[in-house]
Amino acid sequence: MTGGRGLAEHRSRLEEFGIVNNIVVESLFGPSTFERLWTVPSDYQLVLSVFHHMGDGFGKYLKTPAEWDNAFCDLIRGSNVTFFEVPNENSPTETPHRVRSWYHGRDVETVITEALARHQVRASVELLGETRHGSKGTRKMFKISLDEPVATVSAEEIADHIRMAAASSQIRNYRRFRIMVSQLREMLRRV
Repeated sequence: MTGGRGLAEHRSRLEEFGIVNNIVVESLFGPSTFERLWTVPSDYQLVLSVFHHMGDGFGKYLKTPAEWDNAFCDLIRGSNVTFFEVPNENSPTETPHRVRSWYHGRDVETVITEALARHQVRASVELLGETRHGSKGTRKMFKISLDEPVATVSAEEIADHIRMAAASSQIRNYRRFRIMVSQLREMLRRV
């Protein structure tokens, strides 16, 4: 979605563990990315601390459970196996406002299984466990596997597709302002 410390940390970990078959695509990432991403499927995708940011400052808003379901199912169709981390539904400090409308008072497992069923995405959902997320609470980690694997494309094709989708994404003004404030704080911290 944006660069900064998170992206630098990702690159650092790739180097630390010697992972070379990974492409970092530095671009905007929002709901519009998922609308077409499933047309260039991968074997595996890691969606860690990402999905609950959709529709909050990047691209179109996701206001209703149906809009969240559409983005989620497009995401799942984009890979044979998805490792999906999302904030726990019962932690007020961890569950951001942007994803509460998707949960709509339901637990995360129910949200995921109902979305897949409504969109006729045949997949198995396995809760792998919960992880701590700083002092905010916990996040649930799922492994979601398509029942009928699809033929995949190269990492380069996927990266190109993400770049094309990003070209049509827009950062809304209030999000631009928050990014500028964050960058200013970082500069002042260094002084």
